Amino acid sequence: MERIIIAGHGSHRKDDSNIEQIAELLHNIIHPGCGDDCVKAAYLQFLKPDIMETLTACVKEGAKKIIVHPYFLSSGTHVSTNIPEIIKEVKAQYPDITFVYTKPLGIHKKMAEVVRERIAAASGLGPEEIENKIHVIGIGFRPLEQKASRVLLGSDVVLSNGRLLDVFKGYAEYEDVKEKIVVHPTVYEMLDYIDDNYTEKTISLLAAGDPMFFGIGRLIIERFGMDEAEIYPDLSSVQVAFSRVKKTENNALMISLHGGPDPSKRRKPKYEIIEIPRLLAGHGKVGVLTDRENNPSKIAEELMKPSAVGCQLSAVTMYVCEKIGYNDEKIIQGAPETIAGMSFAYPNVVILVSAEEASAQGIEDVS
Repeated sequence: MERIIIAGHGSHRKDDSNIEQIAELLHNIIHPGCGDDCVKAAYLQFLKPDIMETLTACVKEGAKKIIVHPYFLSSGTHVSTNIPEIIKEVKAQYPDITFVYTKPLGIHKKMAEVVRERIAAASGLGPEEIENKIHVIGIGFRPLEQKASRVLLGSDVVLSNGRLLDVFKGYAEYEDVKEKIVVHPTVYEMLDYIDDNYTEKTISLLAAGDPMFFGIGRLIIERFGMDEAEIYPDLSSVQVAFSRVKKTENNALMISLHGGPDPSKRRKPKYEIIEIPRLLAGHGKVGVLTDRENNPSKIAEELMKPSAVGCQLSAVTMYVCEKIGYNDEKIIQGAPETIAGMSFAYPNVVILVSAEEASAQGIEDVS
């Protein structure tokens, strides 16, 4: 277990020294959606908790590694002597714990960027002008890149659905834009809203993962055209799923069995669930985006049918990756006979690996 401590000086006036907000922002950036107390604020003097008691508290919580960052601009006596002496004293009591002490804020290009933003705000210059387009921003797995973050913060409206809003609450930008967020019950109502407003307002649309990987990016471009949209992708859920199960994506077939965001307007996917055995026999590895109807259990049932044997399939290993990117994500591995009798949380991604593919790559057949 790892803990991070942001160590500040402290002041007689708490409002002048409050670094709890910095700790919270850092926590949201490195552990989006985490409910654990991973990043803590502590003070050298005047305020509580002090650094000594915070270090000790981390040890008692079970931390094996404690990172201390001195939230100071330069390396004065406090940074070079006072705080290291406190760490040394705690280290003597707990020699098995790893302590890491970072450099202070110091001179950094990003510090200059913050100063530039402060000057612009004070001068009434406002944020850098943002093109009046539909900005589709993927979220779920990483903090936003600088350009996507700037666009989001400068938008007039931020569109989201309910599920993605829960994810976005763990992002550093949430507090600054939460009053601009508009949630629509269906994707088609959201598209209508964009149609009515995007020429007059700067709109950011939150999307899951990579918007162009079987995502809403296609709908935006089809309806409004390529020139009206900018896409800022995150990782796709299938890409993350392959990484979680430690399988390469080389030569794998990626398909979607997702019927679309609106159950009343289900679209016909390129491949049907009955084609899964044939596709797996031909490719050896298949990554599948599912929905509640075309779910892992139904895929397993299809692989168990006699017709699957006719596709020259022997053993198959299924990996069901539940709620990838959420705090409660889970990976379930098993043969179709095991998976068919189970139910799974949504959303999920399924990865199928044939025994022949595993053998060809020298991977142990664990099915």
